[in-house]
Amino acid sequence: YFGVSLFIFGQIIAYLSLFTEPTELNGRRLAKTYQKGIYKYFIHPRLVGEIVTIVSYICMIVLTPHWFLLVPVFLIYIFFILWQKLFKTTTYVSAEN
Repeated sequence: YFGVSLFIFGQIIAYLSLFTEPTELNGRRLAKTYQKGIYKYFIHPRLVGEIVTIVSYICMIVLTPHWFLLVPVFLIYIFFILWQKLFKTTTYVSAEN
């Protein structure tokens, strides 16, 4: 159940970032001020959601046969996302700053 819970949590974070556009103030992109709870602490929510989703895939396949062949593929995908900065925006800052 842990893997499924992580998957749902990761997808919620990723999909919320699609519907909440940042506001701008003096040329700086700011997070929406109405964001509540833990979501307001994610500077790059789409990146966090994608990585949590991949970690949930790893949790779900660890008990299957030949899991050792699939885990490196997912880890390479995580490193590729971080290396290419696929889901990051450069000037996205927290609303409190």
